Amino acid sequence: MNKRTNKILFVIAVVYMALGVAYAQEPARSKPLSLKEAISRATDSNLSPAERVTGYEAVASRSPAERAGAMRTLAGAADETIAAMAARSMLQDRSPDSAEVISSRISRWSEPNQLAVLQEIQNVGADDSLIQIPREVVRDSLTRKSVDKKHAGGLTALDVAATLMTNSTLATDRSMLGTAALAHPYSRGLWLAIAAQETIEQSESRLADSVYTDSDVPKLIRAAAAAASAAKNKAAEEFVTKEISSFLARFSNQMVEGMLKDAYSSTDARANIVYFRQHLRLLGVLRFLRTSSSENLTFDGLSTPNQEIRMTLGLVAAMRWPERLLKAEQGAFSNSEQESLLVAVSLLHPHLATLVETKVGSSQFSAIRDRFRKYGLVGVFGAPGTVAQGG
Repeated sequence: MNKRTNKILFVIAVVYMALGVAYAQEPARSKPLSLKEAISRATDSNLSPAERVTGYEAVASRSPAERAGAMRTLAGAADETIAAMAARSMLQDRSPDSAEVISSRISRWSEPNQLAVLQEIQNVGADDSLIQIPREVVRDSLTRKSVDKKHAGGLTALDVAATLMTNSTLATDRSMLGTAALAHPYSRGLWLAIAAQETIEQSESRLADSVYTDSDVPKLIRAAAAAASAAKNKAAEEFVTKEISSFLARFSNQMVEGMLKDAYSSTDARANIVYFRQHLRLLGVLRFLRTSSSENLTFDGLSTPNQEIRMTLGLVAAMRWPERLLKAEQGAFSNSEQESLLVAVSLLHPHLATLVETKVGSSQFSAIRDRFRKYGLVGVFGAPGTVAQGG
């Protein structure tokens, strides 16, 4: 064996030794969890929250058929965050027993977890069966202490639950909403839900008037209470109309991108964009306000340069006046915005689907519809999708 051969063998030996050391130092690859092991980990109270989430994620990574029963189990977990995550997954998968499973548990969960689940219902759409979930939240609120006006204003689970019940035709639901409003007079969502009913009891009307005329109450709650009272009270109608009109006059011609850019260099500009974000929710009142002015206020704003205002009002129009929206000019909407709005009409009002498909084109209609089914209304439209639903 010559010197060259010896050298080659030495190099090979060194390489193998190096590889051997490297392999020895590499930790053994963890074996994927079985479904049973993943469920066990997600529900094991002796594990850390991060470890339980790892178990949940292992369940969530399975196919919808595989995870269906597992998510039902996890929705009953003692760790309510895991339970709420599983509930949202069930809603996203359109599991047929979502309503029964979630409604039996949701009143025991904390406010943030209730809110997350209720907002998922907003996103996927509330059918007749799913309404029993927000119904349990509203019913449970009757046993809870009311928030005083100094601490009111933030979006609550009760607010979202009430607006989700808007389309219920049950007299018992309407009665419960009224009782809940008397118990929680500073719930914006309850007043919006009552506004949508077009009728208001005398006791409710008196309370709504006292709320909207109280300058110490946050403006968004005052506007909602005025909307509830507007059917019987001209002054209340004028108040809520003025608040919405003032917001539109101030922000319709301000581009969101410009406001954000200015906010980097100006304290006043930062306050301006914060106010805009907080009070964009005034436009959501138009979905519930049952006055002659609400339709024109909505359609007059569809040509605004401000994209978030334009899209919010477009969605309100899609929810309440779909036929008029289908006949309207494209105006300031881009092609993609217009097509998304029209397909939203077809999902909100299935009887108009054929007409929408004709206007949009079959291939584009199918692609956008699939996007809605995957991401939901809020997933496609963002903040305008939340605001238009009263969020």
